[in-house]
Amino acid sequence: MNIFFNSRINANQSLLNVLFGQQQKAASSQNTGCRGTRDTLTISASGKEKLTKSTSGRTHNTSIDSSIDLKSYIASAKKTNQELIENAGTQINAKTSEYMSTGKAFRAALTEKYSKLAAEAKTHSNPENYIHSKYFDKSSEYYETNLTDTERRIAYNYEMQMCRTGKINGVNYQDSLFRGIEVDGDSVDSDKIQFERALVNSQISNILKQAGVDTSSITKDCTFTVDPYSYEITVDGVDEKTKVLMAYHKIYDSWAWLGGHADGEWDLLKVAVKEVKEESGVVHVRPLLDNPFSIEVLTVDGHEKRGAYVSSHLHLNVTYLLEADETDSLQKKEDENSGVAWFGLKEAVEASTEPWFQKRVYGKLNEKLAKISIKSL
Repeated sequence: MNIFFNSRINANQSLLNVLFGQQQKAASSQNTGCRGTRDTLTISASGKEKLTKSTSGRTHNTSIDSSIDLKSYIASAKKTNQELIENAGTQINAKTSEYMSTGKAFRAALTEKYSKLAAEAKTHSNPENYIHSKYFDKSSEYYETNLTDTERRIAYNYEMQMCRTGKINGVNYQDSLFRGIEVDGDSVDSDKIQFERALVNSQISNILKQAGVDTSSITKDCTFTVDPYSYEITVDGVDEKTKVLMAYHKIYDSWAWLGGHADGEWDLLKVAVKEVKEESGVVHVRPLLDNPFSIEVLTVDGHEKRGAYVSSHLHLNVTYLLEADETDSLQKKEDENSGVAWFGLKEAVEASTEPWFQKRVYGKLNEKLAKISIKSL
């Protein structure tokens, strides 16, 4: 998809009605250089009601015009686009090459028309002479009397193309097939914009479902931003809980979790909150669960602490799941750590230089996090 503007998606909108900004206004084409084939169409209210050709006379071309149902082509295009939306997948890509525009639908209608006319032309001994005479030789019995000069030239070119190559090039809305339909060539095809919105919106919805995100828990302050070039999605206003606060412990010479000794205090949750504040400098801390999140029995090698030797021992570790405010200022505890920082869940494991802790402790905690909906805690 080529979307040339950023989009912010409000969470209080249905995920199937996301808008890439407000509907774009028609942009006048001031480019005097080379122009591509115009593939935009606006049908007036009266045109939508009728969608018929105002024909007079009984010539062959306009009789075929009357037999072609433009409504069915539009309906088929809408069905194709809806199927693309329903099968949007989980990658941000608006698939505009697959989008069935009004122009493509009407080109298919023109192809039907001129396939019939070319087939008849080929029943004559000299098809090209026949085509020329029906449009330009007033004395010919095949001369089309119910065409304007412009329609005559267009029909001649289309029928010759179809006769020679089996296809037509482009869509010219001045063909007699489109009589009675008001076309504004400078307007934006708003249906395409709506298709892109709905398709990308469906893809985002599918991505969230695949990730196990409960969209009903997303607040009205949540916004999504889709990069129009990389299609990367960033989310603002979501309480994601996807980072871990760690300290660089001097004793273990590694990034590790925060904590400390109970020292006779039986309220272990209270100890955990106190230690986090002391070791990191954060002020706003609250438990997400009242009960322990994990319990481990760890071996601790002999080491020096505050000038005294601590012999090897077993360490009964009780882990609580706490939440802190990332905007709080961080401050290291000089006698215990040399740094404090936030890490992503995966990066937190990789930051540790202790392989056993990486696999048996931090990796285990991340696995447990993945199995619960921490966004709702």
